[in-house]
Amino acid sequence: MQRPFIDFSLAPGAWHGLDVAGNPYAVTEGTAGGTWHQSASIINGVSTLNAPENPVTGLVLDANQTTEVDFGNYCTCGSGGRTLGLWSNPNGKLKLADGATGMNYEFGILDALNLRTANGGNFYLNLANAQDTNYTTFRNWLLGATATNMAYMLSAQLAAMRMDVEAGCVNPNNFYKPFGGTIAR
Repeated sequence: MQRPFIDFSLAPGAWHGLDVAGNPYAVTEGTAGGTWHQSASIINGVSTLNAPENPVTGLVLDANQTTEVDFGNYCTCGSGGRTLGLWSNPNGKLKLADGATGMNYEFGILDALNLRTANGGNFYLNLANAQDTNYTTFRNWLLGATATNMAYMLSAQLAAMRMDVEAGCVNPNNFYKPFGGTIAR
């Protein structure tokens, strides 16, 4: 039987030169351990019956055909993100007010996000208002969010995430694979 080898001119992890007479085959993904966990085993785009399986066994290979085996993984390490609860309490208020312009810089960022209210209208903070007045408006808006109007709840979560990025709690360059982009994108 010909031994498999990895051909680096192909896609990462592509194997070449398997003898179909050696069927069935098994594919095993190495485990990183720690905070990494396997979440899926997929053959030609279809989840295996008992996903995640490692190794994936019983692979029958046909000559001149491609069989793709993918493993899904996720990391449970902390993102540093804070909940909307932080931004509605005194500690969050202090973080919002940490710059030279007080909270107005952050309020301007929020206004650019096209956030929604409970009735679906636009949520804006009037930067001409006193910052404490705007903070109270922002706090009440955050705490009032419910999933009855999902645009409102998602707006509140987006606002909290954007403030997490602004405060340096979350790296905006972190890549989120299911989305296919960075947090800041």
